[in-house]
Amino acid sequence: MTPPRAPQETTRQARPLFAVMNRVSHDPKQLIAVVVVTVFLSQIAIMFTLASIPEMSMVAGALVDAGLQSLILAVVLILFVYRPFKGSIEDRDRALNSLMESEKRFQDIAEHANNWIWEVDATGRYTYASPVVEQILGFTPEEILQKHFYDLFHPDDRELLKQEAFKVIASKRSFHGYINRNVHKDGRSVWLSTSGIPVLGKNGELLGYRGCDEAKYQDSSVLDILTGVLNRRGFYLVAGQQIILAIRNNLPIVLLFADMDNLKVINDELGHAAGDQALRDVAEILKHSARESDVVARYGGDEFVVLLTGVREQDVKRVVLPNINNHIDEFNRLENKQYKMSVSIGYSAHETESVCTLDELILRADRWMYRRKRANRRTSASTDAAKAPTAPAEESREPERRSLHRSGDA
Repeated sequence: MTPPRAPQETTRQARPLFAVMNRVSHDPKQLIAVVVVTVFLSQIAIMFTLASIPEMSMVAGALVDAGLQSLILAVVLILFVYRPFKGSIEDRDRALNSLMESEKRFQDIAEHANNWIWEVDATGRYTYASPVVEQILGFTPEEILQKHFYDLFHPDDRELLKQEAFKVIASKRSFHGYINRNVHKDGRSVWLSTSGIPVLGKNGELLGYRGCDEAKYQDSSVLDILTGVLNRRGFYLVAGQQIILAIRNNLPIVLLFADMDNLKVINDELGHAAGDQALRDVAEILKHSARESDVVARYGGDEFVVLLTGVREQDVKRVVLPNINNHIDEFNRLENKQYKMSVSIGYSAHETESVCTLDELILRADRWMYRRKRANRRTSASTDAAKAPTAPAEESREPERRSLHRSGDA
């Protein structure tokens, strides 16, 4: 008695048949040939079987005719049915090959480009990030895929930039060269230039965005080494973007221009090391007096600027300037300080219905600051603590009141 075959042996023997069936099922030409040959051979076998029986000779003859007809039908099928089907398959294969080449080309460009290539869905979550992101922001592509684009914005800018970004997303617009401050994995700031285009579905629905980021500046190029606040380049970069966003969102803008009154005296009498420390002290006072969203910078020499958005002129007079003066007074009451701090401050305010530039705001605030400094020199030759701000003569302010940009001083 022949022992039954093991299931594994049966499966091994059946695998070649399954492979043939799988290959044939994906090739119509082979499928037609197999069907025709199978039918034709079956008819031949049946014909010879019936021909051996005298009573069935007529049936055998009929089967020969049927076999010839089947053969002719097979030729017709191959010539008239398979040929157009073959064309559609070749078109599909060409399209598939073209798609694969396109995807490989995109992958090669993305992985070897200097810019960070990315894709996000309609909610802003990253769905693709090229490896360059690790060089720019320190995060691996896998870490980026767990974030939304706004998670990388600097905390001081995040809400305003997020609102602006989603306005663009809602309009399905493309954008180019959008400067934004991001946080590196190690905590330092990185300024990026971002460009992107919308990805739309068949019915025009937004699927997401695809674009790239180029690293523009690192901390070392936009920070003042001595004081740790932004330098002039960093100020123009960040404040310029903030002004654009504030105008678009109808937010008031105020710019403060501060100048130390006695830095030369400190340098001459106490040395430049003391002068450097005095500059650091002024920067600290301005940072502690400002909000996290305000932009503080050393404009040059002994001059500092502060940009405030969402603050009106009356708030500057009632809150901002008194707060700065209080911090200066507290500093001057410290017993271990070798010098008294004196700072002249001017400001310019921007009305939301008008158009302004950063240079215009700086010019107006600088002009009022120097008026205040001259007033201080006339009233006192000492370097006592800065007093509460007082306005210049009424007649000197009258021309500015007629302007949409109102300026004041401290």
